[in-house]
Amino acid sequence: MGGLIGGSYATGMTVQDLRAMAEGTDWDLVLASDSPFADKTFRRKEDRRAFPSGLEFGVRRGLWLPRGLNTAQRIALLFDRLTLPYSALPTFDDLPTPFRCVAFDINRSESVVLGAGVLSDALRATMALPGIFPPVTIDGRLLVDGGFLDNVPADVVRAMDVDVVIAVDVGLDPADDPDVTALSMVNRAIDAVMAAGAKRSLQAADVVIRPDLSHLASADWRKAEAWRVRGYEAAAARAPELLKYSVSQAEYDAHEAARQARRRTAPVVPSAIGVTGVAPAEQANIVRRLSARGGRPLDLDRLNQDLLLLSGTDRFELLTYHLVADPAGTRLEINARPKANGPAFLTLGIGLNNIDAANVPLNITGRTTVYDIAGGGSEIRIDFVLGTQQGVSGEVYRPLGLPWLFAAPRLFAGHSTRNRFEDDQLVAEYGFIRAGAGLDLGVTIGRKAALRVGADAVHVDEGVRVGDPSLPEAHGWERFASVQFTFDGQDRPVVPSRGVYAHARARRFFSAPEVTGSPAVVETAEDPQVFWQAEFDASAFRAVTRRNLLFGLAAGGTSFDAQPYFNDFRLGGPFRMSAFRDGELSGAHFALAGAGYMRQLPRLPAWVGGHAYLAAWVEAGSAFQSRATAEWHTDVAAGLIIDSIVGPFFVGGSAGPGGHARFFISLGPLFR
Repeated sequence: MGGLIGGSYATGMTVQDLRAMAEGTDWDLVLASDSPFADKTFRRKEDRRAFPSGLEFGVRRGLWLPRGLNTAQRIALLFDRLTLPYSALPTFDDLPTPFRCVAFDINRSESVVLGAGVLSDALRATMALPGIFPPVTIDGRLLVDGGFLDNVPADVVRAMDVDVVIAVDVGLDPADDPDVTALSMVNRAIDAVMAAGAKRSLQAADVVIRPDLSHLASADWRKAEAWRVRGYEAAAARAPELLKYSVSQAEYDAHEAARQARRRTAPVVPSAIGVTGVAPAEQANIVRRLSARGGRPLDLDRLNQDLLLLSGTDRFELLTYHLVADPAGTRLEINARPKANGPAFLTLGIGLNNIDAANVPLNITGRTTVYDIAGGGSEIRIDFVLGTQQGVSGEVYRPLGLPWLFAAPRLFAGHSTRNRFEDDQLVAEYGFIRAGAGLDLGVTIGRKAALRVGADAVHVDEGVRVGDPSLPEAHGWERFASVQFTFDGQDRPVVPSRGVYAHARARRFFSAPEVTGSPAVVETAEDPQVFWQAEFDASAFRAVTRRNLLFGLAAGGTSFDAQPYFNDFRLGGPFRMSAFRDGELSGAHFALAGAGYMRQLPRLPAWVGGHAYLAAWVEAGSAFQSRATAEWHTDVAAGLIIDSIVGPFFVGGSAGPGGHARFFISLGPLFR
């Protein structure tokens, strides 16, 4: 915050400008650790829905974490926008207010005073908390937050040949922390090192203002007004010392007028657009996707949005821009920094969903993504699941000349279990093995939708693991063609605040596995060989106030005139008739509708995750063989949703007529 406020003021912003920026900026959005969900490409949205934790590793000579938990993309664009007119200054002394900031070179173990160069890079360096934000490379130095050795750089200001140095110390005193846990001792050790550096530096100050920070911690940065009031009160308490440095109103007005005269407010008109940091083919692709053109005034809103959309491909650690003076004029230079821990990325997730009180399956899931192996814009996606389920699948995604037209061949194999219920009683547990191949042709429609048409051939083995061995089993090949459409217009993958998600699929089966078992059972359970099947599911969210959400769910499916035994539809579990066990309701057709309310709770600590929500909803639905025999059910449910760093955690319960009730706990995707 010191770099942001000091650097912004140095560009000529007034105190009123700074306050408007502090109060008018959505800091949760600016400081979000990932690119906004709405800005992601459609395939990256698929990734985030399947793996909402976002735990990504680079697969490059082993597993590599990213250089920071937060790429600081929106922070970088904020800095670039604020400082763009001053990109090519010889020295920061030429700003409306002379400026310095401090960073720490982690390779050479020394403080670095930044007083020249690209101002936005300097601001990013001075706030690059190790492990949180990526380090910044300037003139061959690998720089991070300078606060570790010089958190209140009064000595740096004194060296700028000034008459008076007034310092504000907001460092935390380790002695004020009564906590003696292992984690707190690490934090206190860091605070002690910073406090020692601040004490040395503050010897150069004429006046030191120390606001009362009781009941405020570094995690309370959202409480801007509380911090402002504490700062004002601390300054007012030192009024006798400060007022001797005051000047008349006329002198101050003249000073501010001179400062504003040095402020650069004319539109920026670059002579050309250039890209650095990536291969020539990718440079041309980035320039092609930018609205900015040489010889035209820059629309900074549009430029920032273009770069955010590029960051939504998740191929870059950071995209920044600044001006460069060259003989032909002033060039707008885009710096694209690929992720340092790739290529080839592994995203991990945890899946947990209790079937009943004694059965809580746990799965570890993963997705490896490799770019451009099969041509520009291509992807190889390999998924796996280990635990109660086991499986692996692979898909090659390849554009077909046009970026929105693609082919996607795939292979897959997996084993899982599922329960068979009859008259509300669990009668068997089946082992379910599927292995096969498929091919889709499709089109991507912007960032929100995709249409696929394809065909699959799958070998199926479904046998009784626990239960009556005379129950029907299925073995053999199923072959089908499909068409599916997905629309994703929501703004978040876990609990959206607005938007609609919808998925629809129709399949034409040309063959089905052979059903085996006792003759009497086979006669009633034989699957049709050729039939149609269609299904859809949708969810919609709307924020009615800042903390209150309404949502609706709908789903349905039909097998038309067929009554398949194994390819039937199943309901049960959270948001799928919650009072019933997974698969407890099954049939050739199904219908489901629900509506509910969520209340957003105060934000969780950063090490826990994002927000938590209290939710309550009502559902109605049925799975049935025919409309005449449909038995409709309703239930009410409530629970707590926590958007944790390992994925959405959900605990709750549901009850309905007929004695149906269930307590559930889950970790993993909730709404798809």
